[in-house]
Amino acid sequence: MTNQTSIKEQIDEVLANLKNKLPSYRERPAQKVMIAEIAKAQWVALPPANDFKNNVKSLLVAEAPTGTGKSQSYLVPSILVARRQNKKLVVSSATVKLQQQLCDSDLPLLNDCIPGGITYLIAKGRRRYVCTSRLEKEVSGASQMSLAAESNGGTAAKSDEAIITLYKSLKDKSWDGERDSVKVDDGIWADISTDSNGCNGNRCANFKECPFFLARAQLEKVDVIVTNHDLLLSDLKLGGGVILTKPDETHYVIDEAHHLPEKALSGFASNYAANATLRMTEKMANDHAKSQAGSTSHAIYTAADSLANYLNDFSLGLVQLESLKKKGDVLRFPFGVLPDEFNELGALIHAGSKQLVESLEAYAEMLNENAQGSEVSEKDQKEMMETNIYLDRALSIYSTWDYLLSSNSGRFPIAKWIETIQPGRDVDFVISASPVSSADSLKKAFLDKALSVVLTSATITALGKFDLFLEQSGLSLLPGRVKTIALPSPFDFKRQGKLVIPKMKHSPKDADGHTTELIEKLPNIYPKKGGMLVIFTSRKQMEAVRAALPNECQQVTMMQGDDSLTAMIQKHKTLIDNALPSVMFGLQSMAEGVDLPSDYCVRVVIAKLPFDVPSDPIAKAYSEWLEANKRNSFNEISLPAASRKLAQYAGRLIRREDDFGDIYCFDNRLANSRFGQMLIDALPPFALEIGR
Repeated sequence: MTNQTSIKEQIDEVLANLKNKLPSYRERPAQKVMIAEIAKAQWVALPPANDFKNNVKSLLVAEAPTGTGKSQSYLVPSILVARRQNKKLVVSSATVKLQQQLCDSDLPLLNDCIPGGITYLIAKGRRRYVCTSRLEKEVSGASQMSLAAESNGGTAAKSDEAIITLYKSLKDKSWDGERDSVKVDDGIWADISTDSNGCNGNRCANFKECPFFLARAQLEKVDVIVTNHDLLLSDLKLGGGVILTKPDETHYVIDEAHHLPEKALSGFASNYAANATLRMTEKMANDHAKSQAGSTSHAIYTAADSLANYLNDFSLGLVQLESLKKKGDVLRFPFGVLPDEFNELGALIHAGSKQLVESLEAYAEMLNENAQGSEVSEKDQKEMMETNIYLDRALSIYSTWDYLLSSNSGRFPIAKWIETIQPGRDVDFVISASPVSSADSLKKAFLDKALSVVLTSATITALGKFDLFLEQSGLSLLPGRVKTIALPSPFDFKRQGKLVIPKMKHSPKDADGHTTELIEKLPNIYPKKGGMLVIFTSRKQMEAVRAALPNECQQVTMMQGDDSLTAMIQKHKTLIDNALPSVMFGLQSMAEGVDLPSDYCVRVVIAKLPFDVPSDPIAKAYSEWLEANKRNSFNEISLPAASRKLAQYAGRLIRREDDFGDIYCFDNRLANSRFGQMLIDALPPFALEIGR
């Protein structure tokens, strides 16, 4: 394969090699379309500044149903185009399962089919790697405790033995320092790993042998970086190119893309715990109280002491509020309007936290300069680490109040609320603020900077349209750069499946009546052989139904939470392999990523339509803003979101071209409501049976 060969010829060569390598491989029309569209979008991509001017369509949204061969469809063209252009390729997914599939199956296969082979690596956050400095500190204490125990005729504690074993294996290079490579207790791992706040980077004495930075250096050398949405967003929040590669030099493929807007929303929100933050601010002031007047350290003392007074006044005010007396209480500020007294004190907290951030940044810079060219002592390392943690907390206060004091004059409003929590015996309050949409943040941090982005999933459209996803992801703000394609499914749904809507007396709005009727009807459709998946939107209803089922049904029913999902699915498959029936009860998380082909799932049961109740502060703020602007939040948000989820639920049934089965939906709104037909029309064209 040479540069004189066209990209199309290179792709055809790799597909031919795949066909020879896999006897079961066959060409699919939808896959060929997806490959061609991705190659086109990436090939014409220009650096963002030029891209805007020329309106190059370098942003592609592709809905690729199950059976399309989605992973190969994006990997083959993306690898070849990125290599030809000497650019990087980052593939991001929402689930660990898909990352493992890519690195354990799809990429090794392509390594054998692409001339010259390919290299790839999973990018993980710092918390997935051991901190060598922390491990050394812990092993010192563990060794002393172990010697003391042995000298007294006893045996070392298991935790001490584990730490010593980990240290030895890291030193003799039999362990690479990744958590996923070993079995280790959560408590132990918390003591020997760290995050960006606790990391001293190249100023650490162990920097050259740090597992995280060794892995980070490898990212620059591989063809494909596989990561997750959280880490991708963390990198973007830092400006891009800090954890992963530079956005303007990178082709991105976002698989399971329908999760990206929600992940981004939580990533760009801001909050802090009032009392915990007050205590840390007081400690910060005490740490620097004896510093010399006029010094950088004294500036921290002055700023922290002043801010602590404001934070204390605010916390005392929260304690007096009747609406925040017990755990779980939420005080939401409709239309983002804060009371006058909150605004006045908030302005002081905002200004004080800004001053503290500036003082801490100056102090951190001074510590870094002092550390240059010399080995950093353990004491100095600890001070650097503490300063980073203090800075992160001060930034949280500042960014939260930056949101809280902002007006709702932007394209989207800001949700603002306070929640009572009880982390221990003491009550605390979490002060929070968040945009109600991640569209602006994703556009600015990601879409405006990336060389090209392919966003794909088996289910992206809602009510048969891309509108909701384009709006939530920020793509609607860049219409000249975006192309959308909905690929056809290879399945014959009318022949392979049937959608059954039984006659129901009770609507899900009558929770007790609906649950009672579900208990009555469900045993009648239990399979004599094969598997059934029952999806609930409420854990309370799921538990109530199982508890009231006849004994013969309970004996063949497993419920999410009884065991790990992996163990439950394995038991389910084993029972069916032995010609026994098996039924699994699950919630939303079992409606995605669960692959149960053939007899493993001959029936999917949907207890009720998956409408989200706008109960959380962000959803409430968005809904109230839409209604205030004479827009219908049900039609614009709730109904399309339910349509997409319903398609995901239904997608559990037909996984292969030789699968057959039926879907039961015990929600009479699907047959009787004005929106029911819209939801049915957005599903695959199953045969339809409605009870009258």
